Amino acid sequence: MSIFNWIGGFILIIWLLAILFKIGNALIHDLLILAFIIFIIGLLYDENKSK
Repeated sequence: MSIFNWIGGFILIIWLLAILFKIGNALIHDLLILAFIIFIIGLLYDENKSK
């Protein structure tokens, strides 16, 4: 697992906790978008690394 997957997973956990405890209105959606972008970068980085 690359570091991008770990960071993205950590951000997703924070996002889920924010939803459960109803904190941070716009922050919740920003964290989800950030996690998605990090996962995509991780996939692209791993794809280029394997070639």
